[in-house]
Amino acid sequence: LILLATPVFVVVVIAAPTLFEWVFGTQWIDAGIYARILVLSFLVKFVVSPLSMTFPALNAVRLSSRWQLAYFASMMSLFLLVKLPILLFFSLYCFLEFFMYLLYLWMAWRTIKRYELSLV
Repeated sequence: LILLATPVFVVVVIAAPTLFEWVFGTQWIDAGIYARILVLSFLVKFVVSPLSMTFPALNAVRLSSRWQLAYFASMMSLFLLVKLPILLFFSLYCFLEFFMYLLYLWMAWRTIKRYELSLV
């Protein structure tokens, strides 16, 4: 999945403001800047989300639920910061998404490794 997502990521990072202006008009340049910031979180979600079936399949639903709770709390904490400039808000959102989904990836990897060791 990372091979599929990387070219899109590169195009958005390099050309999003220009593409948004060309497709939607000059009033959409800011949206291209926002897309440039947010694309990393979309890339990580795209790559890691399919692993969500690992937890119920390996009887680790409680672990997944803890991650969901932490994810919810981290996202809600952003909405408490209502006076942030939009670019800072999007940057913090992207950072939290990236961090939380890397944590999710690590948790899935660890769950799979534990399962493999239990088979031996």
